Amino acid sequence: MKILFVQDYLRSGGTERQTILLSRAFAAKGNETQLLTFRPGGALAPTLASGNVTHKALQPIDLGLDWFAPGIFSAVSRAKPDVILCMGRMGNAVDCAACATSSPTAMTPGSVW
Repeated sequence: MKILFVQDYLRSGGTERQTILLSRAFAAKGNETQLLTFRPGGALAPTLASGNVTHKALQPIDLGLDWFAPGIFSAVSRAKPDVILCMGRMGNAVDCAACATSSPTAMTPGSVW
């Protein structure tokens, strides 16, 4: 299964840690797991190196804008995921629009649809 996690930035917070833990766990079970962030870097970014998770940042350099997700629609389309997990405050706000335009199952943890 192809799973795409979307998170705004890998700061040292709770949803960011859950994103790392879940993506690594799904990858360890043999799923093709990708992490798409709005901003590059962050305190938790180095923790991805030890897992089998592909990471791509939408901003080419860190502009410090958590809400700016250039090219999110095309990135989601190119990833061709079966499931999209939208994580965090900005991830939920912006990513659900991208999820709505694609065919996979979109899940936003903590939200009721």
